[in-house]
Amino acid sequence: MAQHLLALESANEIRIARSELKKAVKAREVLVAEVLLGETPDWLRQMSVEALALTVPGLGQRRFQRLMNGAQISLGARIGNLTQRQRDALAETFCEWELRVPRRAKRAA
Repeated sequence: MAQHLLALESANEIRIARSELKKAVKAREVLVAEVLLGETPDWLRQMSVEALALTVPGLGQRRFQRLMNGAQISLGARIGNLTQRQRDALAETFCEWELRVPRRAKRAA
């Protein structure tokens, strides 16, 4: 198979994996803290913290900026570039946020 087709296939797999992760975070099946403290797969290393964090229900751009500033981390930080100290600080902050915000009951169709 041609090299460019392999690159496209790889990029598509990464997009799908990231999309599934964001859906799980939005549905509260997975906490951002779990993602930050767990093993970081290759497809997750270059994802921005912002892209993942903004899928958390109730967490908007302004709150995200405050969380990142409080942890003294650049707004454009990539998950794979975070130090262990930064991961721990963000995980604690996100855990507090995600557990504090009440889960809304799903509306009956």
